[in-house]
Amino acid sequence: MVHPILDQSFFLDNTHKMRLKEEFKIEPWTFEQHVGEAVIIPSGCPYQIRNPKISVTFVLKISYPIFLFLSQFKEQKL
Repeated sequence: MVHPILDQSFFLDNTHKMRLKEEFKIEPWTFEQHVGEAVIIPSGCPYQIRNPKISVTFVLKISYPIFLFLSQFKEQKL
């Protein structure tokens, strides 16, 4: 199955980002990452990466027990 966003064949432009903000109250962040910088994306947050140059990507998925407890606590509160 082809998925335009997950396959990185389609990226959100400024028009799409404005529409997300106006219609759904979602404000996407856009930033440039430079050599030597790390980016931490919280678990569950959707993200999209565009690599204008050849790069190495390292993804580390960490689950701490306290986060599992907090997510269960949040579900109980809902």
